Amino acid sequence: NHPAFLSISIEQWEDRGGSEEESGSSSSIDLNLKQSIPLVAVQTVVTLSKLVSGPALRQLVHFMYTGTIFCSDCCLPYAELGELRQAAEFLELSELQEFASNLLHQEQFLNAAVEQQYLQILCGRLREACVEAGFFSDVLFQLEDGTASGHRPILMAQ
Repeated sequence: NHPAFLSISIEQWEDRGGSEEESGSSSSIDLNLKQSIPLVAVQTVVTLSKLVSGPALRQLVHFMYTGTIFCSDCCLPYAELGELRQAAEFLELSELQEFASNLLHQEQFLNAAVEQQYLQILCGRLREACVEAGFFSDVLFQLEDGTASGHRPILMAQ
């Protein structure tokens, strides 16, 4: 049990965007949005307490994937740095705590090293979990002498 999490559940999800028949005609923007959002039948849903705000959580997740909290292309709402640092501390993300602290103390120049170190750690963890242990694979290649696992996002990025 962690005080940040109210509940964790596995839920069956359906296409919540509705069909064209239900909504009349869809614009090209709507179609592009539907095509860009993968719909997974089963989702793990984590409900957080009010101790972590929506903007702080979005920046926190962005940091977990990229090693930075800044993204000019994704239009993330910016949380207050103090709030982000507090959320990182609460969720025990030491690299993000350090990143936010450096910004709060006007020491942005230190974040290049933090970002590089975090990305090296992340790469190692991904290698361990996805390649070496084969966790979360969603593609299976059938070979003459057996099978090999893969991950759709990694394959698509190639």
